[in-house]
Order: sequence, then C-alpha cells, then structure tokens
Amino acid sequence: MKRLIGPGAVATMTASGVIHSGGVLVEGDRITAVAAYDELAELYPDAERLDARGAVIMPGLTNAHTHLYGLFARGFAFGASPASFRQILEQVWWRLDKALAREAVHLSALCGLADHLRCGVTTIVDHHASPSYIEGSLDEIADAAEHLGIRACLCYEVTDRNGPAGAAAGIAENVRYLKARRTPALFGLHASFTLSDETLAAARRTADDLGASFHIHLAEGPEDPAHALIHSGQRTAHRLAKAGILRPGTFVGHGVHLDEEEAAILAYTGATLTHQPHSNMGNAVGFPRILHMRERGVKVALGTDGYTPDMLETLRAAATLHSHATVTPSAGVGEFANVLLKENPSLLSTVFQQPIGRLEPNAAADLIITDYHPPTPMTADNFPFHLYFGISSAHIRTVIVGGRIAVLDHRLVGLDEEALSRQAQHVAGQVWKQI
Repeated sequence: MKRLIGPGAVATMTASGVIHSGGVLVEGDRITAVAAYDELAELYPDAERLDARGAVIMPGLTNAHTHLYGLFARGFAFGASPASFRQILEQVWWRLDKALAREAVHLSALCGLADHLRCGVTTIVDHHASPSYIEGSLDEIADAAEHLGIRACLCYEVTDRNGPAGAAAGIAENVRYLKARRTPALFGLHASFTLSDETLAAARRTADDLGASFHIHLAEGPEDPAHALIHSGQRTAHRLAKAGILRPGTFVGHGVHLDEEEAAILAYTGATLTHQPHSNMGNAVGFPRILHMRERGVKVALGTDGYTPDMLETLRAAATLHSHATVTPSAGVGEFANVLLKENPSLLSTVFQQPIGRLEPNAAADLIITDYHPPTPMTADNFPFHLYFGISSAHIRTVIVGGRIAVLDHRLVGLDEEALSRQAQHVAGQVWKQI
C-alpha cells in the first residue's frame, strides 16, 4: 500500500533541506519519494492520503541511552535524600531493579515506550536490569516494542553486585538474546566499579564469540575512576580499553569524570559516548566536556538515562547546559541539534542496518507529523533553532515507524491507555511493597 503524507514543510535532513508544500510517499516500511506534494499527488493518485495540514514533517527522533525499567520509580518516596551518587544507586535504583518481576518488566517497558512514541521517538537503545528476573527479561521488552511498533536495541546489564551467580545469569541473558536476534542488541555491562576483572574477561570472550559490542556506563560519578585507580592502578577508560570493552560499536554512557588521556582513548577506540544532560544535573555528578571531546574526535550521541522520554527537551537541556558552562551564548544549539538530527541517526542506522533519521527514498519510513506551523521562515540552516525555541513534544500529532502508524492525532494506536494505566498502577503498588 502506498501512503502520501502532506502537504507540509518537510525537513528532510538531507541535501534537499526543507521542502515547503512538500510530501512524503511511503510504501511498505520504506520511503519511496520526497518532493512537492502536488507533484506526488499527480503521480500517485491512488495513494492513501494522510493530511499533514501544512505543518512540519520531520524524521522520527532517536534515544541512544535509556533505562525503561526505571518507570516504577516515578512518584515513589524513597526516604532520606541521597547525599552522593553512590547513595542514589544504593537507595533508589538498586532497590528498584531487585523488586522487578516479569510483569513489572513488561509494563515498565510498555509504558515507557508509549511515552517515547508520544514524544516522537521512534528508535531507542535500552540498558536493562532486573536481578530477580533475568532470564527472558529482554523478551518482555521486545514484546512491548513489537506491540507498539517502536524500534529497540536491547541488552542486559551485567554486574557483580549480586554475586557470581547474578553475573553469570546476566551474561547468559545477553548471549541468549543476541543469538535469538529478535531485535538489534548489544552486550550490556553496568559500570567498571561493579565489575571484576574476571567478569570483564568473561564478557569480552563471550562478546567476541558473538561479534557483539558493549553498552556500559563510563565514569558517570567519581566512584568509577576512584575504584579503577585503587583496584587496577588505572583510570576507568584505561581499564576498559585494556579489557577490550571499548571498541567500534560500543556505547559508553555519561563520561563525566574523564581526563584528557581518556578522551583520546575513546576517540582512538571508536566507542560512542552518550550524553544525558538531565540525569547528570539531577544526580549532581557534574557534566562531561562534550564540546571539547567532540573537537578531540570523540563520537557523541544523545540519550536520556531514563530521566525523560523527550528528546526535544533533552536537546534544549544539552544546548543550554553547555552554552552556560562554556560562557558562550548559543554555543550548544547547533552542535547538539547536529548530534540529535544527524549523528544519532547515523549511529543507529549502523545498529539497525538501514537508513533512519532521513526523509529520502529507500530510508526507513520513520517520521513525525507535527502541529507546528512556523511563525517565521524556516530553512535547513535555521531548522535547529526552530527545534530549540519552537517545536516541542506537545506539537507531535502523528508518529509513523516503519510505515506503521503508531500515534494518530495524539493517540497511541492499538493501545488502551486507560487500561494500561490501571494495570501499571496495580503492579507498581506491588513493586513499591517489595522496595
């Protein structure tokens, strides 16, 4: 079936720039043509029409690092305020993840992915943990993603904090899921400071056998480099590079506490650093020198760490934070818009082995129809500033993933949101009792 979407201002993210009064022709799961709407309407008179009402049409957004399992922390009172990042982990996240059973894993994924779709996010990279329910946990997330129609790259977070059996079970879940090939996958690791040399070596051997790359937190808080120095005599990136974890295709989250040599190691190994500005500020761990590291050749992507599903708000947070930190007004707007709109899609196009994040023939049919009508001229050059100052998730009306309509007129397709909310609240109550 052919579907013609338009007319609207089509932000192609290609050399074609912004096509005003444009249209996008979708056939199956791919885009087959992008041109003036009237021209496409004449060429394809029998195509089904999806009216964009003259607003902005753009590629679906991507989230390069999130934690869907964290959903049931929303609204829970954990007691005394943590005084350090380590206390945040011990008092909040490590208590929550142990309380998750099968149904909680599935519902947290379903609710979290629904939130992403409402925000125009069509592709996510998740980093999962549920120590009391490891085997099969990634299938629960994959089932939720398939039900909603969103693209998901998954992994299980291996750690030694739950003993040797927990570490072995985490490795086994990564192996099982990587072999199943239900969705693209990485080999998950928690962070250097909760991983022994033996577990790192076992993970590296296993990943090498499968041709997999890794997804790991890197120097998010001061605990990571301190642990690496005490136990290995090296800083975190040195330790992980020596262990063979840093490689092309590996995702490392945060990178707040990295020195110059470690930035050079990331650039040399080809690992991608994901930046989560809301999380770094909220956890008071500091912020990574992203603009400087980009100048050093470090590959960078934007994620959320589960703090929000909203990548447009993440763009604003990143640009504002780094403009403020460098005392250079607007320094971050163009840089981070480029990361979100070009570098995230380029990275994930490799992961998913198809072109995403571009509206052009043969690209994946992942796109957003907004309610945003630009009040000032919009061009390819100033589109980042329309994103930064104008377009918000509230403008996102319809979301299409792989040619399938996932959100239509602000409503999720094929999902009873009220029933899901009631079910999730019931299970959340059970999780809270376990915590």
